[in-house]
Amino acid sequence: MARYLSGILLIIFLWPLRAGASGFYMTNFGGSGASAVSSGAEATFWNPAGVINGRNVEVLLDYTQFLVNMKYKRNFIYKFDESTQKWITETADNLPEDTLLNFPPLPFVGTVWRINKKIAAGLGIYTPFGSSTRWSDKNGYQKYHSISGSILTVYVSPTFALRVTPWLDAGISISYVRAAIEAEKYQSFADVVGGLPEDSSLDALLKMHTFAGNGWNAAFGFMIHPQPTWKMGISYTFPLELSLKGTIEIQPLGEKALALFSGASAYAEGTLKTTFPQTLRLAAEWNISGVHFLTGAFEYVNWRAFDGFRFHFDRRTSPFVPEEMEEEKAFFDAYTVRIIYRNNNPHWPFFGGAGFESNASSNLTQAADMPDYHKVLLMGGLNKHLPHGFQIQFDLLGAIFIPRTVNTSVLVPPANGDYSGFAVLAHVSLRWSEGGEL
Repeated sequence: MARYLSGILLIIFLWPLRAGASGFYMTNFGGSGASAVSSGAEATFWNPAGVINGRNVEVLLDYTQFLVNMKYKRNFIYKFDESTQKWITETADNLPEDTLLNFPPLPFVGTVWRINKKIAAGLGIYTPFGSSTRWSDKNGYQKYHSISGSILTVYVSPTFALRVTPWLDAGISISYVRAAIEAEKYQSFADVVGGLPEDSSLDALLKMHTFAGNGWNAAFGFMIHPQPTWKMGISYTFPLELSLKGTIEIQPLGEKALALFSGASAYAEGTLKTTFPQTLRLAAEWNISGVHFLTGAFEYVNWRAFDGFRFHFDRRTSPFVPEEMEEEKAFFDAYTVRIIYRNNNPHWPFFGGAGFESNASSNLTQAADMPDYHKVLLMGGLNKHLPHGFQIQFDLLGAIFIPRTVNTSVLVPPANGDYSGFAVLAHVSLRWSEGGEL
């Protein structure tokens, strides 16, 4: 029995944390028009070399409210197969639909100080990996994959840049990272004691209490500007290795589950290790004429490097909790492409653009807690220069998710069904700068 429970627990705490580019990795710092050619404080995230371009001193207060609305409609029911004496799935229509809301805030605080013509320093504080999700129906079909969960990472990134030649800048950032992960879901123990799949008498509430810890990360970048009318930026962020400590809990709810665990919750304390992916960013900006600018931006995220979650438990209150658990790799690499037009007129500078972001999760590992999609992106915003060196910016980014149907889920029970949704990012920032370019 312990062997079966080990296999079940391997899935229990891992799948609620699956998160693709739709709500796990979020990069709107500086607004939806920012990229690897951005200068100023937001460059501490996008491209460290960019901090040497711009005003002598700058402070940026930046906030994005992220809202994702995803819908999951199951497309199967369970049926007992007399020939095999097993419960199988059969396609079905008109089943209930549930909604997942992901609404994490994305704050950013940054500052830049250009020491002289060749050296600049900056500091950025931001949260690129994160999610906060809760399904609308706690007892819906998705409860065996996710009820709620959150992932939070906070980066504190000192940044340094050097003007190597009149047309080449180089920069590096070193980040201290604080991370926390938690999740909650149901689990049926039908495979352990026998019975109908999703029988409520076999249910337990499974909680990953906050796993928290620290890590270090680094990034470097270059900015090339051989002519006044165009420039190009490239940056690379290394993978992030994390080791987090926390507790998991199995709280039996159904009659048979209570008997299995002798009426008491089971606990395990230990370490979770994971790797967040590296990223590569490219961008080029062309000054078409006067106040008219055109930017092309590309971002590549190596999600295949994300090796899931590896647990080691030092203390266990039940023999049913294994000492070691490990998840397989399960993601596609993803990319984002954007084209942005910017008008820098002196009264109301504005920008607009469009883009595409690819899906990071495969059908075989699709989960109902946070599916990912191909997305069509539309964005736009405007700036206003204020007295005393202040500037305010407002912009919106909308993502239209291309609907997808999953029929090959390997989860138990399967997460097969129809997925659809959309996302909106509302951004506002206040920037203060002093002095002209050195």
